[in-house]
Amino acid sequence: MNERGNWIRHNSGLVALGLVTALCLLSMSVAIAFRAHDQAQINDLVHQNAERIADISLLAREEKQTNDVLCTAVLGARHFWIGVRATTLEILSDPSLSPGARRSNEHYVTKLNAVIRAAGALGKRCHQ
Repeated sequence: MNERGNWIRHNSGLVALGLVTALCLLSMSVAIAFRAHDQAQINDLVHQNAERIADISLLAREEKQTNDVLCTAVLGARHFWIGVRATTLEILSDPSLSPGARRSNEHYVTKLNAVIRAAGALGKRCHQ
């Protein structure tokens, strides 16, 4: 026992160095394990964000397609109302039209002008 005690006392610096080295290796192992865990969480977040970006991109494409369809519909409706207005203006040129019918058709043309202007403005915004 005495010989072992002398050896420990004589080599206490090496024993302490061995213990410190073991503790350093243990703390490095724990740090590496935490780093691997953190990296896995980061990878999961990156994957989730990539999925969200893909979903948003798909929604943006679908929204653009919907907007394109709506713009086409607005411009088509505008052309339709221009045709209705032209027909109504032809009716107004009829000298046999009664005063009440004339006022009604003139009012209708005024409303058509407003609808055509609004559709034109909306159509311009579609192509910006």
